[in-house]
Amino acid sequence: MYKIFASNKPLIITDQQQLFKENSANVFIHYQVPEDLTIAIDNLENLEELNSVVVYHNNLKELWKQIGSNFKIIEAAGGKVFNESEEILFIERFNKWDLPKGKKESDEMPAETAIREVNEECGLSNVAIIEPLKTTYHTYKLGTERIIKKTYWFAMNYEGDEVLVPQKEEGIINAKWFPKNNLVEPLSNTYRSIQELF
Repeated sequence: MYKIFASNKPLIITDQQQLFKENSANVFIHYQVPEDLTIAIDNLENLEELNSVVVYHNNLKELWKQIGSNFKIIEAAGGKVFNESEEILFIERFNKWDLPKGKKESDEMPAETAIREVNEECGLSNVAIIEPLKTTYHTYKLGTERIIKKTYWFAMNYEGDEVLVPQKEEGIINAKWFPKNNLVEPLSNTYRSIQELF
């Protein structure tokens, strides 16, 4: 199963017929042609009353291949960064809390991207990967082109006491550590794809 978030709502792609049949709260599309995916995404973005859409196909690998050939995939990576006080780093951008992340450069491995982005977006230099977390997907339009952003996430450690420096030229207005047992403020005003990591 995959989830691609469109307007902060999930497009669920599955080959599990049971999920397709039982989840009566969703709109269902039995995938036949690539336009079915475009219709599903357009509905999520334009119909306020719609909370999610399930797209079913008995061959998930084939369906994912169709997505890759019909939409532009951009890869990114980011970090769920813990400091020595067991706080988690968030950034504030576009009036929402987020985790530091950014686009992968062509010669980078995802872990390298995640470390670079934490450094650039928050000014932290002593960051190390602990382990990979789940990969998230969201979609948006760039002009007339439909983009699917695939973001690799990593749990990361930071040691030190550097002052956080938000990357203002990227629209980041704040960077802040939150205690890991008190994340109500950032998680109540963030994206569903970020909530998935918690």
